[in-house]
Amino acid sequence: SMRYKTDAIIAAIIYMACKEEQYPRTFKEIARETNIVEKEIRKYYRTVNKLLERQDMRTSAADLVVCADSPDHVWMCDV
Repeated sequence: SMRYKTDAIIAAIIYMACKEEQYPRTFKEIARETNIVEKEIRKYYRTVNKLLERQDMRTSAADLVVCADSPDHVWMCDV
């Protein structure tokens, strides 16, 4: 479902932000706390990481905000 996908992306960003802020957590820990399957977090971590690497200027995970104007439309916004 769209909600589960959104939650998995958020979980991946939480994983990234913890790592960047020198407070690393394992995928297993994030999965346990978010009730998202670890495999899904890993999948979206790779996807988000690839997107960020393509940018000329690296965006930190802490700067990512998930913006939603409805349950059917979700964007990751760089702020």
